[in-house]
Amino acid sequence: MGKYLGETLTLREVRARFWGKAEQDESDLRWIASRRERNQGITGNYVFELKDGSFICAEDGDKSGWCRFMNHATEGSAECNVKAFDQQTIGGELTIPYFYAIRDIAVGEELCYDYGEFFYK
Repeated sequence: MGKYLGETLTLREVRARFWGKAEQDESDLRWIASRRERNQGITGNYVFELKDGSFICAEDGDKSGWCRFMNHATEGSAECNVKAFDQQTIGGELTIPYFYAIRDIAVGEELCYDYGEFFYK
């Protein structure tokens, strides 16, 4: 279906840039300034947690794709119709998650996957 594109961030960066739970360093301040200069958001609403403990932020429209617009549904619920492929290492590089349908999806139906444990924090 699609690839979740964006910037790869560490947990420390996510905590500092979005959650206010870590002190911002110079790189965080440059990152925030760059987002503001380009009229890109800094809400953290498009952060996807990877299996290695890092995150992908797809809020920056200049660096992301359409998958950032999929919505949340708890895995196992009737509304959850999409799942991410497990993150893998290929040639020493971690791959970006791809999404696939886990059931037939009707025309016009909302695409939903489970955002993970940090969605509610």
